[in-house]
Amino acid sequence: MAIELHEFDPVIYPFKIWICITKDFQLILDEHFLDYQTNERIVWGEEYDDKSDAATFAVRNKNTHKFGTLIVFANKKAMTVSTIAHEASHGAKDLFHHIGAEVKHHEPFEYLLGWIAKCCDQVKKNKYD
Repeated sequence: MAIELHEFDPVIYPFKIWICITKDFQLILDEHFLDYQTNERIVWGEEYDDKSDAATFAVRNKNTHKFGTLIVFANKKAMTVSTIAHEASHGAKDLFHHIGAEVKHHEPFEYLLGWIAKCCDQVKKNKYD
């Protein structure tokens, strides 16, 4: 079965959000992205080795060369409210870092965080706006 990679466009930011469900985090990284880093450590050009239920990566797409955030969940059971919120926070921080904006006292950050969490929830439920 092919791994579905869902792409979301925040429109007002030069950035994409990709979300997928797979236990093989490295496969999705290798197939779709040129380089990446996690929030915990830089792993550009290296293999990602983790057994987490979810992870967020700052990435660059192989085909479009667009920058964005990839959020990977090992399975739908891992997509709890707390895990979605946690990964959405990483994703929103990635985007703000990319555009050079500060998170502190920044209402757009909170809206972005909610939007990313909503995207994750849509993938979990297979229901898209």
